[in-house]
Amino acid sequence: MDTKCQVEREGWYYTIVENAPLEDLRLKKDTRLLYVYLSKYAGVSKECWPSLNTLAKVSGISRRQVINCIQELEQYGYIVKQSGEISNKYILKHKPQSPKPDDSAPSAPAPSAQDAPGVVHGMHQGGAHGAPKLESINYNQLNYRSSSQVPATVPKPFPKESKEHKLAALLRTKILENLPNARVPPDTEEGLRKWAREIDLMIRRDSRDPTEIYKVITWCQNDSFWRSNILSTRKLREKWDTLVLQMQRGGNKHRADRTPDPSISRLIIRADPKDQGLSGVP
Repeated sequence: MDTKCQVEREGWYYTIVENAPLEDLRLKKDTRLLYVYLSKYAGVSKECWPSLNTLAKVSGISRRQVINCIQELEQYGYIVKQSGEISNKYILKHKPQSPKPDDSAPSAPAPSAQDAPGVVHGMHQGGAHGAPKLESINYNQLNYRSSSQVPATVPKPFPKESKEHKLAALLRTKILENLPNARVPPDTEEGLRKWAREIDLMIRRDSRDPTEIYKVITWCQNDSFWRSNILSTRKLREKWDTLVLQMQRGGNKHRADRTPDPSISRLIIRADPKDQGLSGVP
């Protein structure tokens, strides 16, 4: 599970989820659903920091039930929770074998032809004598290749149309407006890739809203103190909590709540299928 995967469907984005908790009949259905969302936020790093309110919002489960689900996942060893000042840290644990279901769970009938798919059973009315022995196939499972097998034509992350690139470019523009000779990366996909990576981590790992990121960038680059201190997306992420608190106390002075530029607004407000899975950032 820790191997980086390259999905063989261009333009589709996925969340890779451990099978064991999904097949563990001891877990409530809400607990299994919550594990899927923890996997989405964790990505390949297997670590995430979503707040309880965020998990409740995206899963449709009450905040109280989210707490119960987290406790259940801890109880059966699927996650480790580390308490933090702002939000908890969740570490997803790998379990190589699915646990046996409870005795109370209904047992599946024994197959009439070992490893034969459903079509073969239907054609042979359960006998399937002479049917070729096939490997077990889960058609819902992703086909992937290890990183050593990824071809050289893998699409580059964070194109100019992505919200990550646009927000990184916005900060670059604001910095140059204040300090024309500032050392900033080139305004290209390659040049802004590291900055866009930090924006991606803010959205995917820190659960920051893209519209809020836009407002904080606008505010800090209009603030006489912070404009000289926030000169990269890494520093923006590092100082995020302080910036938000100070913006809330005096943000109206610096027009942080104005409507975002239309080219960015259209991108960060609409539902983006990319948000439904991995971006491949470790």
